Amino acid sequence: MHKIRIDIAHLIAGDFAAGAAMITFGAVLGKINLQQMFFLVWWEMIWYGLNEAICVNFFHVSDAGGSILVHTFGAYFGVACTYGFQPKRASNSINMQSSYQSEMVAVVGSIFLWMFWPSFNGGLSEGVTQHRIICNTVLGITGSVISAAATARILFGKLDMEIILNATLAGGVAVGSSCDLICEPWAAILIGMIGGILSSLGFAKIGPWIMESKVALQDTCGVHSLHGMPGVFAAIVSMIYLCTLEGKGFPADKFYFTDPSNYIEGAGTANEVQNAPGTYNDQAVAQLKSLLVTLAIAILSGLAGGFLCSMDCWKPIHSLFRDDDHFHHVLQKYPQHYLEICDEAIEYAKQAIYEIQAALIA
Repeated sequence: MHKIRIDIAHLIAGDFAAGAAMITFGAVLGKINLQQMFFLVWWEMIWYGLNEAICVNFFHVSDAGGSILVHTFGAYFGVACTYGFQPKRASNSINMQSSYQSEMVAVVGSIFLWMFWPSFNGGLSEGVTQHRIICNTVLGITGSVISAAATARILFGKLDMEIILNATLAGGVAVGSSCDLICEPWAAILIGMIGGILSSLGFAKIGPWIMESKVALQDTCGVHSLHGMPGVFAAIVSMIYLCTLEGKGFPADKFYFTDPSNYIEGAGTANEVQNAPGTYNDQAVAQLKSLLVTLAIAILSGLAGGFLCSMDCWKPIHSLFRDDDHFHHVLQKYPQHYLEICDEAIEYAKQAIYEIQAALIA
């Protein structure tokens, strides 16, 4: 009988999987009900586990911070499945807006994420590798704070809360696939700064453009800008950086199993007869394979999950970006002005009346 092993390493691995699900949740927040959420998480974990098994056991991906396996997978699974959650109606909803109070509460979350991101990236490592991961992650997210704030000032002449709450964390994603390899502090800071700029442009320019284009991507929390694009960038950085590791003191057999000829199927041990360790270039190719497979599995399974969740049996919510369908006695607790201003039904009725009046006048 197979027994499920429970120890610290497996709990952290479960935490990584939960992280992917929470990233996905950010893309469909306000458009999904509880029963859809339960099903979608169950569905996602099947494909998340399959993708991890392929990338780790076959390609031997180097991804200490989970930028490929967690952030990229969760983001692109989420943005793909949004097409099953009333994307056109959600894009036009006047309820999709933040408030000063909600942004102030979100600041607390961003601060906690910033503080605990290094331990997330280094949780499964030990010794000098863990030391290198934590230092590089701190430097990376420090760089993204500086570049995100600077980008907001350049674009708007002042700070923007959406960028400050999100893009300041992008450095943790950007260095995630190479945080155990980087030996130069300036490199970690530079990678984090570029990640912060990329994420800031995603929130300010790229995200709105994609939503208004024919793609019509409706991403509630901007997970594509915070986790998707920086995750892909992290994979590309790891490929480039791996090609520069020669002579930097890493063990000669660090990526031994990357070369398929050094792995005996079913034995789980190196082929001592051939004794030819995989090169850094071999590992760079493994990173590319893992990225492409992750994108393919995430997008295809996300589209399928969104389609399954769009079925009437799940009773899709009628009031987008509000809690009416989730919690009891919520309507009575809303301020009256909120019901008058933000109720979609009232707004649609007003718009219909305006169109009728315009037609009669014409």
